[in-house]
Amino acid sequence: MSMWDRAVLDILREIVGFDAYAVLAYGSRVAGYAGPDSDYDYIYIVEDFKPKIKYIYREVDGTYISILVVDKSFLEEDVYLGAHGEFVAGRLYSVYKALTNSVYIRRLEILLKKRAILEELRLLKLKYGRLLKYMRIPMKYFLLARLKKRIVAYPPVKYSYYKTFYGEKGVENFRKSLDGFESAAHELHLDGIFEYSDGYVYNIVLDRIPSSLTEIFKYIMRGVAMYFTHGRSASVTLDVVLDEVRGKVRRGVRSIRIPRELDNPEILLQMSGIYFSAESIDLEELVKTLFGYKAEIKSFYRAGLLSNLYIMDVDVEGEHRKLVIKSFPLLSIVIKWIWLVIWLYGLKRFTFNPWERMYREVDGLITLGRNGFNVPKVYAVVWGDRMVIEEYIDGIRLDKVREGVEDFYRQAGEMIGEVHSRLGLTIGDTKPQNFIVKGGKIYLVDLEQFNTDDCYEWDIVELTLYTLIFFRRFGERLEIISSILDGYRKGNPRFKNIFENLLRFRMVLAFLPLVPPNIYRDLKRIVDRYLNDSI
Repeated sequence: MSMWDRAVLDILREIVGFDAYAVLAYGSRVAGYAGPDSDYDYIYIVEDFKPKIKYIYREVDGTYISILVVDKSFLEEDVYLGAHGEFVAGRLYSVYKALTNSVYIRRLEILLKKRAILEELRLLKLKYGRLLKYMRIPMKYFLLARLKKRIVAYPPVKYSYYKTFYGEKGVENFRKSLDGFESAAHELHLDGIFEYSDGYVYNIVLDRIPSSLTEIFKYIMRGVAMYFTHGRSASVTLDVVLDEVRGKVRRGVRSIRIPRELDNPEILLQMSGIYFSAESIDLEELVKTLFGYKAEIKSFYRAGLLSNLYIMDVDVEGEHRKLVIKSFPLLSIVIKWIWLVIWLYGLKRFTFNPWERMYREVDGLITLGRNGFNVPKVYAVVWGDRMVIEEYIDGIRLDKVREGVEDFYRQAGEMIGEVHSRLGLTIGDTKPQNFIVKGGKIYLVDLEQFNTDDCYEWDIVELTLYTLIFFRRFGERLEIISSILDGYRKGNPRFKNIFENLLRFRMVLAFLPLVPPNIYRDLKRIVDRYLNDSI
C-alpha cells in the first residue's frame, strides 16, 4: 500500500468514525477522466453499520471527498440479489481500486458479474428463444448491457460511462472491467452452463437458463429500488432524488451521444456460421456483407400473391445465386394461423407469434442440417426485420412429382421417422408442398412450426391426408398411404406406438371438415395391417 493510500485511509477513518472491513476507490479519479475540481469517491464497507447506507461529503484542504458508507451485509444483498437496485454493487461493473481487503472485493465483483451474465442470458432467451443456443456472445456485450440498463434507470451515469469507456483511458478501463466478467464466465463454463473461450460465450445450455416474463418485472422493480436506496443513502426523500436527476439531465447529460454499441449492445451478438443482425438492414448492404462488395441483386419478387416468401437473384462476380427471403409479418401470420391454433388446442402446439416462428424456422434448419438431413442453408437472420435468408432449393414440390412418386413419398416418410426417432422432435408442418425433390433426394423446407412436443402422429397424418385430400383424390391412394407408412416404419423402429395414435378421436376431429370417410377407411385398413405385422 502506498503512502498516499495510507493517508487516505486515515482521513476516511477519521471522517467516518469506524474501522472499515474493506475500502475501494471509484469514479473519475480512478477511471482517468477527472478534472482539477473532481471529487474523490470511495466506498467504505463497515460491519454492523446500523444506518445500512449513508453518504458523507467533506472538504479536506480544498479537496472534496465523497464517501459511501455501507453495511457489509447490505452490500452483499445488493451483490447476490440486486436487492437494493444495485445502487452500491453496480459500481463494481466499472473500474475501481481496492485499498483494503482486495480479495473480498474481487470476489464480490466476480459474484456480481456471474449473476449479471446469467440474468442477461435469461433476457436474451426470453427474446430470441432457441436461437440463443447458436449465438456467440462477446464478453463486452454483458458489460455494455448492464451499463445500458443503469443508464435507463439513472440517466446521469451516462456521462461517467462515456468518459470511462470511450475517453482517453477507455481501452484500459474496458480491459479492467472485462477481466471480472471473464473470470465469472470461466466459473460458469466449469459449471456446465455454456462454453467459454477467446472472449466469447457459446453453446449455451438452454435448460440451465430458466426464463420468464418476471425477468422484465424484476428489472423494473430494481430501477425503483435504486432510487429508494439513493434517497436512503442521502437521507432525503424520493422527490429530492428525482429533482437531482432532472437537474443533472438539464445540465447537459442528454447532449452526450453515446456509441451505438452502448445504446444497443445487441448489435454485438453473433451466430456461429450465420450472419446475424439485431437491427434492420438494407438488402443491398446485406448481400454485399454475405457475398462481397461486388455482389449485386438482379431481381427480387414475391413467390406468390399472398406469400411471405420472396425470391432474390444475386450475381456474385458472374456466379448466379438464388436466395429465399422469408419474412414473418405480424398481421398476416395472426390471420393465417390463429384459427388453426384455436382449432387444434389440446392436440398440437402451433404458434402464431412471428418471432417464435422465426426462431423455430432457424432452429429447425440448423438442427436438421447438422444431423444430416437435406434442408436449405441459412445465410442470415435479420431480427430487426423479422427476416431469414435461406438457400433456394431448385427442385419440384412433392405434390407435383409425376415419376417415382411412391419412392419419394417413402423418402418423406422415412425422413419424418428419423427426425422423431433420432432427435425426438416434430416438424409441425408436413404438407407435401414442403418437401422438395432435387437430384433424386428429398429436401424439407418451411420449419417455422418445428417443435419439441411429442405429438409425433401429427406429422404423419398431415402428410398423408393433405396428399390424399388435395393432390391425390383419385388413383394411387392406397399406394401413397403405404409408401408414407413404410418409409416411416424404416425411419422409426418404434413406429407402432405412433401408428396406434394416428386415428384417435381427437386426431380425426382435427381433419373432419376436410376428409371424407372413405379416406379414413383406407388409412385405418393399412394402419391395422402394419400394427398386426402383416406387411
